[in-house]
Amino acid sequence: MKDIWGLLGKIAIIVTILAGVLALTKWGRYVYQKIWYSIIRYWPKIPRETMRIVVQYHSCWWHLGTKNGKPAMQVHGILNIVNISDFNISICEVSIKKPKIVGYVMTRHSREDIYGDYPIPPYFKTKAAVDFWIQPPICKEGEQLIVDLIFVDQFTNRHRINKIIFMSDAKKKRE
Repeated sequence: MKDIWGLLGKIAIIVTILAGVLALTKWGRYVYQKIWYSIIRYWPKIPRETMRIVVQYHSCWWHLGTKNGKPAMQVHGILNIVNISDFNISICEVSIKKPKIVGYVMTRHSREDIYGDYPIPPYFKTKAAVDFWIQPPICKEGEQLIVDLIFVDQFTNRHRINKIIFMSDAKKKRE
């Protein structure tokens, strides 16, 4: 029993001396700080990917209008969103990539058929309505608008959906 304690004491002395020598060198201080800070630092569990977004078929449209007396385009779409994380997700921002335009987003309540700034519960599917006003218009009446949308959640994760087609509602008026 004394031999084990004597051996452990010698190992402790050697480790202490090596740690002291390493602490005196620049590299040793760097390693020590990395090890120590990784032990004592709080590591929050922030998910990198929180949702999946799918465009609802035939629900994306745009039409010409006016804003402040000048011609503008109103762009509207309904999308299905699934929260794939363990956290409640809030969509903080939606934007069109090019031209860079920030829009409005409203998510459907998890239990009622009302839209607003509601969080999406974990592993839950809901709908979101997006609206943009583009001034001056970038399409002629009757043309398709094809854009990339970027959604940002409360963790600042960016979720991009490529080449969403918004149909002009001028075709619906003619039919």
